[in-house]
Order: sequence, then structure tokens, then C-alpha cells
Amino acid sequence: TAGAGVPAPPSPALSIGRKKETNAFVVPDGRDPKLWIVKTFGPEKALSISLMRKSAEWFATGKQVPIFSVFFSEHLRGYIYVEAFKEADVRDFCRGITGISQWSITIVPMTQMPLVFTSSATDADKRMLLKPGDWVRLKRGLYKGDLAQIDEVKDEIFVVKIKPRLRYGLEHQVKTDRADKAHAKRPQPRWFNRVDIEAGGLLINTEKRFTPRGYVTFFIVDGESYRDGFLHKSYKAPWFEVGDQVRPLEHELQDWRFAPPVSENTRPEVDLNKADDKRLMPPPTLPKKKVAPERIPLTEGDVVIVHSGDLKNLRGVVTKAIFGATTVLVKPLDVANLDGELNIATNLLSKYFQVGDYVKSVFGEHEGDTGWVLKVILDSNGGWGYNAMARVLSSSIGGEYNSRIDHITLTSQKPEPQDEVGEFAVGQLVRLEGRQNSRALIVRLEAGTRAIVLATDGTKHEVGFGDMEPVALPPVRMYQRSVWTMDRKGKKIMPGAIIKCPRGHGRSAPIKAEVKYIHNEFCFVKATEALTGEKAFLVCPGNRCEFVFSLADNQQEQKENKKEAAVGKVQYGVVMASETDWLQPWVKKMMGIDEEDGNKLGSLKTVGTAVRIHGGAYKGLRGEIRTHLDDKVRISLLSKPKLVVVNISDIAPDDYERPKHERFASAGAAPSTPGLALAASAPGTPFTPAS
Repeated sequence: TAGAGVPAPPSPALSIGRKKETNAFVVPDGRDPKLWIVKTFGPEKALSISLMRKSAEWFATGKQVPIFSVFFSEHLRGYIYVEAFKEADVRDFCRGITGISQWSITIVPMTQMPLVFTSSATDADKRMLLKPGDWVRLKRGLYKGDLAQIDEVKDEIFVVKIKPRLRYGLEHQVKTDRADKAHAKRPQPRWFNRVDIEAGGLLINTEKRFTPRGYVTFFIVDGESYRDGFLHKSYKAPWFEVGDQVRPLEHELQDWRFAPPVSENTRPEVDLNKADDKRLMPPPTLPKKKVAPERIPLTEGDVVIVHSGDLKNLRGVVTKAIFGATTVLVKPLDVANLDGELNIATNLLSKYFQVGDYVKSVFGEHEGDTGWVLKVILDSNGGWGYNAMARVLSSSIGGEYNSRIDHITLTSQKPEPQDEVGEFAVGQLVRLEGRQNSRALIVRLEAGTRAIVLATDGTKHEVGFGDMEPVALPPVRMYQRSVWTMDRKGKKIMPGAIIKCPRGHGRSAPIKAEVKYIHNEFCFVKATEALTGEKAFLVCPGNRCEFVFSLADNQQEQKENKKEAAVGKVQYGVVMASETDWLQPWVKKMMGIDEEDGNKLGSLKTVGTAVRIHGGAYKGLRGEIRTHLDDKVRISLLSKPKLVVVNISDIAPDDYERPKHERFASAGAAPSTPGLALAASAPGTPFTPAS
């Protein structure tokens, strides 16, 4: 290429797309400055600014600056781009700036230089800019991890709204000792209320400040600004987590929605709207416009009753219903002399239910809920009109509700329990809002909107997702070491331990269970035997339990016993060819082959091991090994008094001789409850190995 540079031909992709704009680059030649990529050991933006400041100092003193430009790209961490003629110029100019390598300098190919400039400019245009109303999360400080909202932007300073963490009373005492400050607990988040602050002995002032909305008055407590229940605080951008890292949780958004209303306790009186009493009185309300509730069309299989006309009180079953049609075919019930089907208008029919029917709500406030009909409430005329209601007991036995006869239908479905919904899961410890027993364990999730929780007093409650929030716990091992309580014999009970606890408040045999969580003196446990499903979750005080063993200690003891057995074994250094192990242990594990121990119970090398025959003439029979005959064994059958000789390749250890905790890997925990729909269709209780 000759000259200072010629435009590159347009991209084929742009010509195919028939776009009007052009995408022409100026390709540099050998006489233009080169582009160098330099390794860095610090923030690229700060190092680029340092080079710019150094060039400004050289310009001020009259020195010639050997570089032409410096920039960095957001998607390339640990490198900056410097434009200069020679590598030595870049190395000399970067000397003295900490964080820039003087030896890891690489030239960018000349054909790639336009793409580097273009991509860096594009990344700079696409960087995220915070604006009022954006959600952010603080990285450090007192409010680390708390959700905040951008309220005002002042160049590099951002004013955010956040739920305050105030210290009242004894919490507000100044801690002079450094150790006391380090171990001081972070106060709980609570909304600002002037009455609570004054009761705690704190001084409240007011201050008027200018904002984009004009002059606004704030409450001032210990130099912090409060208004409408929120704390208004200024931060710089490095204090925030933005974008996908924020992800406000449902309970946080619910908490912000129910922030305290504007009143003299949350906003200074100067900014409150004042008016006469007559103006404060609301105008009389208009009469509500009555709208007919929506009618649900009848479907085949519905049991109906005629509520008016010549066939009044005739009951039948809908055999054919066409969507949008004004009539349906009904087969009468309990009528001896009437055969066939009747064509009846839908406005003369109403659904018919009896006490005890299992129904499902298909419309209205309780859509999706199931339950049993407790009572049928007829209309004002004492008939089965459209205004007839049914009193339904929810299947969760958590409450009753009224529903129109037309809005329910017979069903065999039940709300199937869910293992996990959003941030909540079965077996999770949660905090309940507004209850004396603030800690509870989720034992069941239903319909994606509610949960059945087990409180510390042993009672179960139906709670909505908005009334509870997950409890933040440390990692499992740290939690097991830091939380404990005492049993009735004075032994420590820690999470993960196996204990014996009572089944209920009455006198009954104790049951083995695994400790999941400990709150104060209460232990939330899950039964490892006898009980399954949501019944396996129990709660009881530690002084009524008895410590059995710890799973972690038991596993450590088994490892030590294996080491001791290996140390005491006499070895002569002579290995027979038949005993040579030709595969590495990791290869056996990958192929699914267990390492066989001759002294282990259930080994084919041990006389008396119970085996099952899976090949040959005696396939399917079980027996015990009596003698080893090279590649064959003599087996005593269990089904008949007979000794047989079979190949050792046709037998396998019988699992029935293995201990229960080895035969069933899930014996240490109660199995999950089967689906209620499946349980309703199959009679009896399904058998599980752990039952």
C-alpha cells in the first residue's frame, strides 16, 4: 500500500445486507506509528491515566513525547494499548510507573490495528451507566450485600436509597476498645421512625437540601440523612455491584413495597401537605357498578341440576357439550321411566355438589386450590341458581373459603408438593415475620405460592412466600462447629449428628433422626427411620434428646481403623500371579469395578459368603460358598439340600448378607414423599426400603 493509507473495501456482510451506511477503515502503512500491547499488573484505567499525566508533564517542560495514544479495552483484562514507533520508546516512557511491565511488550499486527481501535471504541460506548431508579447492591461497609436504589446522580457521586441499619439504646453506645468494635454485631435493617429514634435517646435535626426535585427537607441523625423511612447516602461507583450481580430477591422487593407510608414520623412536617379539614375529607364514593361474574361453560362429565322450568330439580350428567353452544345433552339420574338424553339450555342448569365432594377451583381468587365441600349455600330463593355458593375446606387443612358453584368442578387431583420454588426449598430454615416463634422449617411447598412450615413449638402453619425469608447460614462445616446444644445427659449435639428424639408430645418410643438445624435450645431434625415425607421433619428441645453418634466422627473412625489394620498386616514381598492387580484403582472406579478384599464380609474368597447364581444350569438360585476349587466353587443351595459346583464367573455376592447401611445408600435419610396424585390412585402405602 502506498501513501498515507487507502480505505479498505467494504465488508461483504454489509453488501449482502444491503445497508446504506459504509464501514471503511484506514489501513496503516509502514511509515505510521505501530500499536503495542503492554502487560499490566493493576487497574488498566488508572495506569492509562498515569501515562496521560506523564505526557502532560513532558509537554509542559518541552520534552518530546514518544507515544501518540494510550487506551484499554473492557473485555481484555491485564493489558493496555500504546501507540508508538518503536518498542524502546514504549519501554522508556513506561519506566517509573508501577504496574506496567517493561519487558512484556508485543506488537499488534498491522492488519488488526483498525479492528482493535473499533472494538475498543465500541466497548467504551456500551459500558453500563447508572441512572436514577436502577437497583444496585453494596460491596462493603456496614451495608454490605444490602439492596439499594439510585436516587440521584452527581457526576461521579451517586445518592442511593437504602433500608437503614440504626442502632438504638445500648447498641448506640460508643465502643472504645478495638476488640469490642471488631466483635460488634451489625444492627438489623429497620425502617426509620422518628418516635423510635427519640425513644432510643438520639437527637434528631432537620436540614433542607437542594435536589433535582427542588428543595427537600431531611431528618439528620448522627450526620446521616433520612426521609420517607429510607437512608439517603452518597457513594462512588466502585462501591456498587451492578447488572446481573444485583438480582433483587422476592422478599426484598416485598419489603420495599411495604415501606412505611408518608407521615410526620417518616418525613419532616415542613414537607407535609397541609390543608383544611374540609379538604382532607374524601368525597362521597360512587356506587359500585355491578358486573355479572363470568360464567364457566359446562364440560362433559359435570353433574348438573335444573334450577327452574318444568324439569326443576332434575339431576343428570352432561354427556355432550359443544363450546359456545347454548344447550347441552344431559343424561338423567335416578329417573326410572326416562331413557336417553335430554337437550337442555345451559341457563337453566347449575352444577350439583354434595357434602364431601372433592373439588377444584377453576376461577376466582382461589383458582388452583383443591378441597372438600363442607356446605352448600343456596341462593336467596332457596334454589340452585347461579348465586349458589359452596363452603370448601382447603386440602392443606389451613382454612376455608367460599366459592360459587359455577366456579368449582369435581376432580381427583391434589396440589402436588414441590421440592423447590425460587429461593425456598423443602428442609430449609426460614425466618417468619411478625411471629413469636420466628424460626421455622419448611416441610412442604404447594401451588407455588405458599408453604407449610414447622415452628419451634411443634405446630405447623400455612405461610405465604411474602411472610418469610431464608435464614443466611455460614458454610456447612463452619455451621457445624459453631452451633451446638446439650442433650439430656449433658453431651453436645451439633448439626449433622444422629440423635434419639421423641416422636411427639405424648409417651412413645424414641426415633433416630439427623439434626439439620439448631436454634437456641431447639433442634430441627429429620427422621432416618419409620417416618417419611413431611412427617419425617420434627422439632424438639435438646434436653429431651439423646446423642447417639456423629456422622463425621464415625467416618473418621472408620478411616483410622482401616489404617491400623493395614499397619498390622504381615507382608513378605511375594505376590502370586493370580493376586496381581493389573489395573490402577482409579481405572477400576471409572469402570465400576469394586476392589475386592479377601477378609471383607461378602467376598467371594471367604467360605460361608452368601451368593446368588446368575449363569449356568442353576441360574436364579441362592446359596453359600463351601469350598473353592480353582476357577470353580462348591455351593450349598438354600432352596434344597444339595451341593453343586459352578464357575466362579457365574456367581455374585448376595446383597442380603450386607449390612443395611451398605445395602441401601439412602438408608441414612428418609425417602421423599411420593406424589399425592400417585398416592391417591394406588391404594395403600407404597413400600420403601427405609420404612
